[in-house]
Amino acid sequence: MLKKRIIPILQYTDQFSIKTKNFTKPRNIGNLLQYVKVFNRRQSDELSLINLTKEFSNKSFDFSYLEEIAAYCNMPLSVGGSISQTQEIEKLLVAGTDKVVLGKSILNDHQFLKSVIKNFGSQIIIASVDINFNEKNYFLNFNKNINYLDYIKFLQDEGVGEILINCVHKEGQMSGFDLMLIDKIYNDLQRPILINGGASSSNDFKNVLEIDKIQGACASSIFLFTEETPNSIKKQIPKSILLRN
Repeated sequence: MLKKRIIPILQYTDQFSIKTKNFTKPRNIGNLLQYVKVFNRRQSDELSLINLTKEFSNKSFDFSYLEEIAAYCNMPLSVGGSISQTQEIEKLLVAGTDKVVLGKSILNDHQFLKSVIKNFGSQIIIASVDINFNEKNYFLNFNKNINYLDYIKFLQDEGVGEILINCVHKEGQMSGFDLMLIDKIYNDLQRPILINGGASSSNDFKNVLEIDKIQGACASSIFLFTEETPNSIKKQIPKSILLRN
């Protein structure tokens, strides 16, 4: 049985860590490299970096800086952010990335996903699915015309390594993971699922990690703005939930 993970996520633009709410209104919170070093010392299971430079300042991906970051990263590293070409994925892997997070690029171009799988294999892919909520319904944040359940099924049928569910309406709010959304997608889940958005306590992590089809719980704000660390959260999780050491 695969052990479950607690995964910090760092958003960044240029060389600075940022934090958003609902993936909007970014604010600078400090030097990215310093945060990476902090999570190294805290012996995190892995780290996910999301480059939002193109999203907020329309600049290209700085692969040389990522290589510098990866050299300091002593844990498995996944990287995403406006990746839309196979050449970019090759540069990420050369720079030291273990997995690549793909979102809008594969939502908008299914052939790109097929090309990535053909050239690099499915195991390197974390398919990021941004789901929002409007008081009545869940929907894909970047394309309301595609049913979110159908899209998750498509990704699973294509054989992506993992699927990351980003709860846009919860991101940065520290109001708990969206258990209702997990319940809605549960019966359709066949691939390992990572969940992100809303964590505010060790109990939030316990609530999602005790669900058998959830392989990892991701978070940002709780690790940036409280005294909690991935290790301190682990110590508060019941031993019945098998966690990666």
